[in-house]
Amino acid sequence: MERITRFAISIAKYRPLHGSNSSFVPTPKFIANKHCTVNVKNDDELCFVWAVLSALYPVKNNNAHRVCSYFKYRDVLNLEGLKFPLQIKDIPKFERQNPNIAVNVLYWDEHGSGFTVEYLSPERGRENK
Repeated sequence: MERITRFAISIAKYRPLHGSNSSFVPTPKFIANKHCTVNVKNDDELCFVWAVLSALYPVKNNNAHRVCSYFKYRDVLNLEGLKFPLQIKDIPKFERQNPNIAVNVLYWDEHGSGFTVEYLSPERGRENK
């Protein structure tokens, strides 16, 4: 080697995303108090599915947080070959299998700098974003 023309080091906090027995995560209180989100309370590993269905099929009553409000729509999504809880790296596959849906994933770090984008869909022109 004769010379190095550029050398860059990037350092980032490692935050592995992983599932547990249940994929439900309570909404941070300051967001819940705004009444601007739906967080479906599930006891399975299908949190991603319930979140997508809650966006596609809004519920007008007080049961928006219940899985039973969306269960009848589960077959609308093509989930073939996907493993749950769904990992970020598998969202492009979900989008390919469901060509009218685009997904964006934000992460809230309560001890850090706020929201970070974990996944930004390249499919911006889709009907359901």
